[in-house]
Amino acid sequence: MFLQWKRIHKGYLVILGLILIGLVIYMNSNSEDSLKDKSSEPISVRFYMVPASQDNVRAEYTGIVRSHYETKLAFQTTGKIVSREVERGQAVHAGQVMATIDTRDLQQSVRNAEAQVSSSQAQLELAQRNIERYKHLLALGAVSQETYDQYKQQYDSAMALVEQGRAQAAQSRNQLGYSQLIADRDGVIVKLDADPGQYVSAGESVMTLADAQALEIEFAVPERDMGNIHLQDVVQVRSWALPGKLLPAVIQEISQMADTDTQTFKVRAAVTEAAAALKLGMSATVQIPSDETTNICVPLAAVFEREGQKGVWLEKEGSVHFAPVVLGLPAGQAVEVKDGLQPGDRIIAAGVDKLQEGTLVKGADF
Repeated sequence: MFLQWKRIHKGYLVILGLILIGLVIYMNSNSEDSLKDKSSEPISVRFYMVPASQDNVRAEYTGIVRSHYETKLAFQTTGKIVSREVERGQAVHAGQVMATIDTRDLQQSVRNAEAQVSSSQAQLELAQRNIERYKHLLALGAVSQETYDQYKQQYDSAMALVEQGRAQAAQSRNQLGYSQLIADRDGVIVKLDADPGQYVSAGESVMTLADAQALEIEFAVPERDMGNIHLQDVVQVRSWALPGKLLPAVIQEISQMADTDTQTFKVRAAVTEAAAALKLGMSATVQIPSDETTNICVPLAAVFEREGQKGVWLEKEGSVHFAPVVLGLPAGQAVEVKDGLQPGDRIIAAGVDKLQEGTLVKGADF
C-alpha cells in the first residue's frame, strides 16, 4: 500500500514539473516576442541634413524669439485686483480691458470731492451776493472801502475754493478711470506679475505686453566670438517652425557687459522678413556669415563618444549606424567636422543617447 502511494505521488511530481517547464517556456517566448515587437518600433528623433555647401557661415548660435517692444503695464492708482481677463501667451487688442481693481474707495473719493464742490459753490454764491450788495453801499457812501475790501476778499477765497474742489473732483474721477488696465496696442501677454486678490501700488508692474510684429532673436555670444559680431551686420535665422527656410535679420543690439554667470554677451537680431509661423518664445538658430570657406559643421548635440572615438549616428534606410568623425573647432552651438561626413548625409541631431547600432528611427529634419 505504501509503495503504491509512493508511485502515485512520484507521478504527480513529474506532471507538475512538466507543467512548470511549459509555463517558463511560454513566458520566455512571450517576453522575447514583446521585446522584438518593441525593438521594431522606430524611435522619434531630430534629423540634420549635412548641407551641400557651408560657405559663408562662420558660426551658429541658438536663441529665443523675442519682441523689440516689451512694455510693463501697471495701474495708475493703488488698490486690490478683483479680476484679470488675460493669461500668459494670450493675444490682446488695443483698448481691451485686461484687469480691474476694486473701485469702492475710488467711488467714495469721487462722491466726497463732488460734495466739496457743492459746498464751495454755495459759499461762492453767498459771497457773490454780499459783494454786489456792499459794492452798491460803497457807491452810496454807506460803508467804508475797508469793509468792502473784506467782502471782496471773501468772494475771492470762495472762488478759489470752488476751483480747487473742481480740480480734486476731476482728479478723483481720473483715479476711478484708472481702475481698469487697458492695452495700449495689439500684442501678446508674455509675463504676469500679479494675480486677482493681490494688492498693488500705483506703477507696480502687473503684466508685460509684447508687440508680436516686431520680432527679434536674442542669443548669447561667447567672448572669443565678439570680434565677429557688429551692429547692422546681416545674419540668417533658421527655426524648426520653418524647415528649410532662412530668414534675413540685422544685428540691432549688442550688450556692452558680459553676463556674470555665463560670461557671454547678449545680442539681438531684428527679423526683417515677416513670418507668420514664427512665434514669441520659439527657439531659433542665428547664422553669422563669413567670406571664408569652412568645413562641414554639425550641431554639438549630434556628436558623442563611443569606445573612445568621437562620432555621430548616420541614418540609412530608416536605421542608424555609427560614423566616426574628425572634429575641428567649435562654432557657437555647432562644431566643425574635418572628416567622416559628406554633403547630403543625414545624421541624428537630437536624441543620440537613446540609440544603438541598427535602431529604427523616424522624425523631421532640423
